[in-house]
Amino acid sequence: MWVFPFEDFLLEMNLCFLSPINLSVSSFGLLLQKCLKEKLLQPCKQIHALILTSHTDMNAFSLNSKLIGAYASCGDLGSAELLFQRTTNPNIFVFNWMISALAFHGCPEKSIGYFSLLQQSRTIPNKRGDCDAAFTLFSKMSKEGLTPDLVTWNAMFSGYIQSRRSNEALSLLQDMLDAGVKPNEVTLTGLLPVCVD
Repeated sequence: MWVFPFEDFLLEMNLCFLSPINLSVSSFGLLLQKCLKEKLLQPCKQIHALILTSHTDMNAFSLNSKLIGAYASCGDLGSAELLFQRTTNPNIFVFNWMISALAFHGCPEKSIGYFSLLQQSRTIPNKRGDCDAAFTLFSKMSKEGLTPDLVTWNAMFSGYIQSRRSNEALSLLQDMLDAGVKPNEVTLTGLLPVCVD
């Protein structure tokens, strides 16, 4: 499998003094996705600087959202918050990054504050699944001999929360614990809306 030589690419850009104008908006987006996934803070800052100096529209290809996500995943909450404050009409992904990162890094009060902002903004998640159909499939997993992993439990849990079905989410959480599956930070972050209600 071929792996993109990310660090070599950035080094070559610096050494050859390539103009950031030569990079497309989608290239910035791909590079930020790599920073987010690999938790690469320094390259994230370099890409941010290139975006700013090239006067690239931060709203194009959701660069703002990806940049906030990259900073948040790297633990640079100050930069993520600063960008959030400068974002007009933040989307659900931006809110999710801020809520999750702050909760994960031990700032539950701020996390709840961003959740309250999300509710006030009336930003609606871009997709609402059919929880009943999802639960039917989830139930069939056990009947077919498949054991749901933490990701599957979290997906179900999140679906109930986003559909404002808190009681069913809490019941599912109890089922998860009874099955011996330990919650992680994603599970616990998902609890925030239940606690606010």
